[in-house]
Amino acid sequence: MIDGIPVTGIGPSAFQNCRHLTRVELPATLTRIGVSAFRDCVGLTGVAIPPGVATVERSAFQGCANLSEISLANGVRKIDTAAFAGCAKLTEVRLPASVASVGANVFADCPGLSAIRTEDGNPAFRSDKNGVLFSKDKTTLVCYPVGKAGTYTVPSCVTNIGPNAFESCTGLTSVALSRRLARIGNRAFARCPNLSSVKFPKGLADIGAGAFQDCVRLPSIELPERLSSLGDFAFWNCPLLTRVELPD
Repeated sequence: MIDGIPVTGIGPSAFQNCRHLTRVELPATLTRIGVSAFRDCVGLTGVAIPPGVATVERSAFQGCANLSEISLANGVRKIDTAAFAGCAKLTEVRLPASVASVGANVFADCPGLSAIRTEDGNPAFRSDKNGVLFSKDKTTLVCYPVGKAGTYTVPSCVTNIGPNAFESCTGLTSVALSRRLARIGNRAFARCPNLSSVKFPKGLADIGAGAFQDCVRLPSIELPERLSSLGDFAFWNCPLLTRVELPD
């Protein structure tokens, strides 16, 4: 409270670049955390979001390099674009049952993140035993934790890889796509610098814009017969890409 008046909102960029801020207690009366509110608070180590905050707004905690613990209360409904991007010390995140929307690149450039978990009863999302985030019906792969390394096999039930789903997964070396896969979203595999092997299923119809942008070790691709849409810059800046096979 300030002069007896409860604090309900933290404005845009209110604490941005407060590099020596190590601890903050958010009041139960809080309903809003503004755009870039705590951006680049590199000393901040933990934060608990109270239940009255419906949306963690864009880039709210982006660049908080030492933020290792996030507690999201049941009541938070939306985590906006890049809200926790660049939080290098994050290892695991739990989404409460109330979260219904997760924006693009929410956990991008979080190299320590190995699991995203969902609480029981969440109507929009579910996570598997490996901590990969899917839509509730598991037909869409929403977010792959960027701290995971090596190979990954997309489950056979997946028909859609969402936008930015694997973006900035620096340790990903190869991916086996689901045979039922129909669409790869915009920038789904962008900035995966060690991705060197991907085989597209025959039924794939759509590869989104920038889907494999900056995959600098990708040597070859074979586009499937049913492909009807290839987005702008899909393979932009893939300097080792020397062979492309087109369908008849």
